[in-house]
Amino acid sequence: MLTGNSEYATVSGNNCYNTGCGIYVEQSDHSAITGNNCSGNHYIGICLDDSPNCTITGNVCNDNDSGGTEYAGIDLANADYSSVTGNLCDGNGLHGIHVKNSDYCSITANVCTNSNTGDGINVTGAAGATCNNNSISSNTCTGNADDGIDIEGGADADSNIVTSNQCTGNGGTSLVNNGANTDLGHNKT
Repeated sequence: MLTGNSEYATVSGNNCYNTGCGIYVEQSDHSAITGNNCSGNHYIGICLDDSPNCTITGNVCNDNDSGGTEYAGIDLANADYSSVTGNLCDGNGLHGIHVKNSDYCSITANVCTNSNTGDGINVTGAAGATCNNNSISSNTCTGNADDGIDIEGGADADSNIVTSNQCTGNGGTSLVNNGANTDLGHNKT
């Protein structure tokens, strides 16, 4: 399902199986993606691309890129001020939730488990594509092949807040902080 150039769009209550991407939202500010089941897709379950101020709430994104190594259950790219809350991301190819080139996002109360090769939650900043001032809190990231939560990018992943997450039983490290000025507090590792 593709939504493009549609501000304030609502995508709710859909079952998106066995497609390229379950739901792909492009250049659609202030959209709400709620209560969808985006599982078993070839690539990403839900993707926000160049779509700031969106909400992704209460979705199931399982087994996307199953057996693969490249795609996440939920992917945010250039999606500043967006929130990802109360989603289930289990058994995806790379990460449960991947945030890149997105500032001031809130990633809260998600369950990200059993990623094939990656992290439960991965926040990646790069030159010209920062990931700053994001809040990652109250998530459960267990049983992933790599890390529970991984903040990458040095100064390009600055001032992120990572608190009250449960990151246990992962193949790599529970919580990796390769960002700058990250506020870490009360995480169970």
